[in-house]
Amino acid sequence: MTPQKELSRFSKKKIVKLIALILDHPWALFFLVLYAFMVTTITLAGAWILASIVTKIYSNHATFTQIVPLCIFFGVLILLRFVLSFLCEWNIRRIASSIRLNLRKRFLQVTLNRPRLSSSGDTKGSDAALFSLATDDIEPWYSEFLPQLVITVLLVPSILVMALFFDPLAAGIMFVTIPLLPFFLSLIGSFVSHMQTKRLLALRNLGGKLLESLNGLKLLKRTNSGDRQSRTLLTSNDEFRKTTLEILKVSFLSAFVLELAATISIAIIAVSLGLRLINHSIPFFNAFIILLLAPELYLPIRLLAIKFHTATSGMAALDTIESLHIPLTAPSADRVISQTQNSTSNAPKGPGIVLTNVSTRYPNSLDLALHSITLAIPPRGIIALVGKSGSGKTTLLNTIFGFLPCETGSIFFDGINVNTLPAEQRVFFTGLVSQQPFLFEGTIADNIRLGSPDATIDEVIVAMQLAGGKNVLTTLEKGLETVIGENGIGVSKGEAQRITLARALLKKSTYLFLDEPTSALDSETEREILATLQSLSTHHSIIVIAHRPATVALADTILVLDKNTIAELGSHADLLARNGIYSSLVRSWESHETL
Repeated sequence: MTPQKELSRFSKKKIVKLIALILDHPWALFFLVLYAFMVTTITLAGAWILASIVTKIYSNHATFTQIVPLCIFFGVLILLRFVLSFLCEWNIRRIASSIRLNLRKRFLQVTLNRPRLSSSGDTKGSDAALFSLATDDIEPWYSEFLPQLVITVLLVPSILVMALFFDPLAAGIMFVTIPLLPFFLSLIGSFVSHMQTKRLLALRNLGGKLLESLNGLKLLKRTNSGDRQSRTLLTSNDEFRKTTLEILKVSFLSAFVLELAATISIAIIAVSLGLRLINHSIPFFNAFIILLLAPELYLPIRLLAIKFHTATSGMAALDTIESLHIPLTAPSADRVISQTQNSTSNAPKGPGIVLTNVSTRYPNSLDLALHSITLAIPPRGIIALVGKSGSGKTTLLNTIFGFLPCETGSIFFDGINVNTLPAEQRVFFTGLVSQQPFLFEGTIADNIRLGSPDATIDEVIVAMQLAGGKNVLTTLEKGLETVIGENGIGVSKGEAQRITLARALLKKSTYLFLDEPTSALDSETEREILATLQSLSTHHSIIVIAHRPATVALADTILVLDKNTIAELGSHADLLARNGIYSSLVRSWESHETL
């Protein structure tokens, strides 16, 4: 298959996918086709009426009163076309805006339901910037390119059929010259499509570098690297600017080439008609109507070419949206019900977390991050996840919590498949204290209330005390009303971890996920928090990643991970007796504490 045919095949697939998005608005598509049919009818009827008026005046020497009815009818057609154009443009722009809004809602929904954790280095800033531009680029595809495409598909064949009826020779010239325009268009389009993809990648690179610079602003100042980072941003900005200008340059050149080809084609038809009129080999009416139809034949193709860069932008945007794993269409209600029934028909009964043959991988990674994990977590007690660095502990926690989708298998919370739950219901079961806690700009109380906005100040104080935050309440002048900056500016890492733990405790979730909750705490605060966790375990299930013997000693069950799968499972005494991976880990911890 030639590259041109391959490009055409993929372009057709993309057009089909883009059209599928408008099927949610069937009346809009029907109105668009009806509008194109009316434009075709009005164009052909208008050419007929105008040719009749001129023929009556030129050949039959008709008086003004004789042509008044035709003039009125012609004026009505012009007014009708204007009204239809206005209504169609208003309707299709409204639908295009609706499609753009729906795609953005799905982006937010996917981000909430299945946040992406990428090992490839892509940042959320690059994804957000890329998706925002992609949805902006996809909107003109519906409001500009699609209407013109439908009009061209209906109008051009209709004019050719009418031309064949009045003058077969002129119709033959049209048949020969028309393919030249799509040919030039396809040659230019292959290059423009590549440039549009390059432009989106340049924007993604720019958005990622900008967010990295903002996040690392303190480090850049401390290392005096601000000027170097500024040059890097300028380089990325210049790359995006140059790519955009190259696309505009090609678009202007393509418009000139198509205008020239259309003008030459019309000139050939006009010369042919003129010579035959001189020789009286064609009636004046036939020649004049062909002369009127010739510009109308090439005009929609030229307009389509002008809007062709919009089409390439829309198709490149489609690739971008699919690369971010955003569903183009929402699943039907029947499909959702079917999935829910299938997911609950074989669901385990009773409370607890159950993983059945769960495997997952990070985006853009060929290797599995977890392999065939089958596990039952009771609704009460402490489960400790241990293992060497890179064994899959944080990945397992992220998968259970919903940050990574299951490639195979299922996860059930109290007999409910979490994949069938929306984000707002899924997070109801869970609370999370990550290894790198994130705090928003605002008061400490606002950050603790993030998962429980209706909590009273007394409940916030109790949660903070349980999280070992007595010092935060007493040492800070304004206590819980102390304002902190974005990402916890103004508090230490240990204080940020206690605030995050208080947030999870205030939420009163059934299951608490803790990723090394005492890693940034002193020994006294660690003992207080461990005592809190032990008391909470009588009513909650606590899943904790632990590297300290004191934390592991509290666990009712210890899960040892190795090479992204479960290697050992049991109590502290049982695992020590096996003298396996867990025993070697304990010896390593004890040697580090001795040092």
